[in-house]
Amino acid sequence: MIYRCLLGGGAYASRQWCELQPVKEYLNYFGPELSFGRTLSRSLSSPIAIIKTTDGCAVMMDWDKDLDGYRGMYGKTLAFVTESLDELKKKGYDNYEIEGIFWHQGEHDTYYHPYRKNYRQALSRLIRQLRQDLNVPDLKWFICEQSIKSPWGRDNIEFMNAELQAVADGDPHVWLIPTSSLPHTRRIHFGAEGTLKLGEHMAEQYLSTLKK
Repeated sequence: MIYRCLLGGGAYASRQWCELQPVKEYLNYFGPELSFGRTLSRSLSSPIAIIKTTDGCAVMMDWDKDLDGYRGMYGKTLAFVTESLDELKKKGYDNYEIEGIFWHQGEHDTYYHPYRKNYRQALSRLIRQLRQDLNVPDLKWFICEQSIKSPWGRDNIEFMNAELQAVADGDPHVWLIPTSSLPHTRRIHFGAEGTLKLGEHMAEQYLSTLKK
């Protein structure tokens, strides 16, 4: 299983495809991709390639193609994905398929009302735009809930999760991944145990769509 990543809004980028493992060059970073990849490898015999992009301080506006001068995550991500796919072809993987996008939104849109109230429309627009630019009209999206255990206010979190559910309900190729059962630290994130459990849930949700 191979892996490339663009982390911290572009602060670190993999130079080439490598084995899936923590990123030693970037604070020994890891996320749910470790358990996600491990879980997939137990069920699938075909080669697996994972591309990850993150920006821990991002809001949905950063992923809006029409606002790419704001922080530019859409343009950075699309360019990195395109470059990574070109590198796959050079490695001889000419018949790859883009199987899905796995999306976990940061907390900023949840606690800031002007962003939260427009989130459903903005996420739906992002889904349509990436499907168009990647030329995969029915590209699957798997969206992780905001944890009810995070400190942004129960009403805010429930509102955001309802918006995420509405996006999934309105698109047959979008699934919502529950997070309420996951371990969570007292801080804003899941912690190591919860992060690895999240990766397992992501993989299980994807695998369930292959059985239908």
